[in-house]
Amino acid sequence: MSAAVVRSLAVAESSPELRSSESFLSLGRELSATEDRLASARRFYNANVREINVRVETFPSSIVAKLSGFSRAEYFESSGGPEGGGDKE
Repeated sequence: MSAAVVRSLAVAESSPELRSSESFLSLGRELSATEDRLASARRFYNANVREINVRVETFPSSIVAKLSGFSRAEYFESSGGPEGGGDKE
């Protein structure tokens, strides 16, 4: 998605009338809102992973986790975007 944003910004730079177009401005706002929602979902997921990992490693819940086949979960790490990393919190 980041590559698409960069390409659209490059096109907008070469076309001043496009930059002022309401449709283009609306697209920019929508892309920004989508990125915010994705970042929020990553934070939510990683917070839940942290909670699971604490329970899997902490006595006495670690015994139940081991008997039930639960193990540590992996954090979601974004491979793209300007931040270039995960959202571990």
